[in-house]
Amino acid sequence: MVAALKYAGSRSEKMDNQVNEPQCRRRPDRSPGSPDGLGTILLVVDDPLLRRVLSRRLRGLVYRIFEAESGAAAMAQLAGLPDISLLFTDIVMPGGMTGLDLAEAALVARPDLRVLFTSGYADPAMAQRGAMIGAWLKKPYSAAELAQTIRKVLHEPAAPHPA
Repeated sequence: MVAALKYAGSRSEKMDNQVNEPQCRRRPDRSPGSPDGLGTILLVVDDPLLRRVLSRRLRGLVYRIFEAESGAAAMAQLAGLPDISLLFTDIVMPGGMTGLDLAEAALVARPDLRVLFTSGYADPAMAQRGAMIGAWLKKPYSAAELAQTIRKVLHEPAAPHPA
């Protein structure tokens, strides 16, 4: 049974949404003046199910989302999308390029880019290195922690990246 949600849109959209998965955005529960939605995020997660869930959750906060399944795919997208403000990447990914490798390469091309890493089992040395160039969100995390961390990373002054 699908939980009833309040959706913006027409009656037919509401009916379609109750049958399966939401096709339109849920109205986010935000306080006036909330900075949600002021950013474009490149989401890099190799697991397709997790990527889809995170993408929906972030779209529900009214962020603009682009997705990539690997570091190489993310670098290709980053080159063609100058308005990306946040790279949100899993740290452990197959294919030879970790999230940390991706972030380091992305920051060479885009020093103004904000970076948020996530992982449930990253090597402590890798986590420490990542914390020097970006923020960290340890798995598992709640929807509230995700929203709060994204907001903080996007809207607080950036720390300088090490050379």
